[in-house]
Amino acid sequence: MFSSCKLLSNIYVSANTPPVCEQNSNFNVDVKKNATLYVPFGSLDLYKKAVGWKDFFNIEPIDEVSFPIVKIINGIEYTLYEDLTAQVNIQKHQLSKVVTIPSSIEYAGYTFIVDRIVKNALKGHEEVERINLLCTAPKVEGNVFAEMPNLKEFYYDVVKEAENYSYRELWSLYVFQNSDNLSTIIIGPNCKEIIGYFFKGMEGLETVSIPDNVEVIHGDSFASCPNLKTVTIGEGVIEIGQAAFAECKNLSQVFYNCVSAKAKIILPYPPFGDRNERLGELHIGDNVEYIGSGMFSSCKLLSNIYVSANTPPVCEQNSNFNVDVKKNATLYVPFGSLDLYKKAVGWKDFFTIKPIGGLLVESVTLDCDKADVKVGESIQLIAIVLPEDADDKSVVWTSSNEAVATVNANGIVTGVAEGNATVTATASNGVSASCEITVIPAMGIADQELGQPDNWITPKAGGVSITIDATSDTRVDIANMAGMVVESFVVPAGTFVSTHYDAERLAPGFYVVSATSAEIRITKRIVIR
Repeated sequence: MFSSCKLLSNIYVSANTPPVCEQNSNFNVDVKKNATLYVPFGSLDLYKKAVGWKDFFNIEPIDEVSFPIVKIINGIEYTLYEDLTAQVNIQKHQLSKVVTIPSSIEYAGYTFIVDRIVKNALKGHEEVERINLLCTAPKVEGNVFAEMPNLKEFYYDVVKEAENYSYRELWSLYVFQNSDNLSTIIIGPNCKEIIGYFFKGMEGLETVSIPDNVEVIHGDSFASCPNLKTVTIGEGVIEIGQAAFAECKNLSQVFYNCVSAKAKIILPYPPFGDRNERLGELHIGDNVEYIGSGMFSSCKLLSNIYVSANTPPVCEQNSNFNVDVKKNATLYVPFGSLDLYKKAVGWKDFFTIKPIGGLLVESVTLDCDKADVKVGESIQLIAIVLPEDADDKSVVWTSSNEAVATVNANGIVTGVAEGNATVTATASNGVSASCEITVIPAMGIADQELGQPDNWITPKAGGVSITIDATSDTRVDIANMAGMVVESFVVPAGTFVSTHYDAERLAPGFYVVSATSAEIRITKRIVIR
């Protein structure tokens, strides 16, 4: 190309990587001897070894770099330092919708490791919708991505925390303070550690999925995320720091798949700390072998724990689950492992352990869907559970209103007081059927409001007055709600009687008063207090 250019004295090459250049055909021998070849400062050694360039007698850098320097590279302003590190500065210029902060950048033939993001770096940039953070071990200061109303997606592929650096500032100066529309976090394949405090206080975050490549979730990583509902933790995690998911008041489900993870606890803050007011459901994966001491010790409201591992994970007896949880929650385990869990340390103390799997119940029906029962009397309900060969055909009987009707473990319903209740039979997998129960008075008297005055019974303090003005012989019976007559008298024809009944005369409770003559029979319910 330039073989005949014999008078060249200065040759400037801007490419950081030496262009391919055949050894003897591009530049005259005298040019290589007499001309000066200027190359990028950081590429001097490359040109001195490259075919077609190394034969120049005089190779000089274009300019020397004086550190530190501030440069905008690929749309991001950095400060570059002599130790070949780079700092992301406060961005004072317009940014693109998608911003990428890489692990390293190239300048003047040098590679600079991006290792720090200063406070407020991208704060307030409304134009940004996605951020890709690819740094290896960044030192992150407070509010770096704060007040970004249109930020919706964050790609996090940080490898690990920076060594000998405290992230404590992020405890109060949240990284994403008031970036409330950020709802999606994607954790990349190179990530090994979630930086402590990094995602703390995120308003828009509802779900978190930690992939299998992550090994450490540092303390307070996702603490105080008020709308976080579901957390999935991958098999590769070996350590979860103190309060990592604490104070997430709407967290309701955790899918825990760590094969063997310890809980790093600074008392009194275990990983799933207090104020997780709705955390009622825990799923433990089939490959879990060991659960670190104290991992779930503060999860006091757990009601359903599902363990898929056929072999009970090693779980210390008194440190992983609260005493009340063991008493009140239901532990679901693989059908064939029920006996193992009932004998295993850390699991055998659960009051209720039920199997999952096997041949499940498909339907439950009752022999009737509506029934009447008198106060004080009982009826038998029968549950039909299909298929016939289901592994667990047991049902649990419940009443929606035990003040009206109770039901025992065998489906016997007893009327307590007039009203309505729903009695339900529920199989171990949640399939159920119900019967509407109407409780009627023992003597079949029509429903009337207690204590209402009429022409013969008048409410009085603590009781009633019964007045009979008999035109013919009238018999008066007072019976309790079981139908037993406790008092009876006859008022002769032409006689006027007014009798007061209170707690001194009748035991407190409900009664039925009936007046019977040749002409009429009337009844009335009364109450004695």
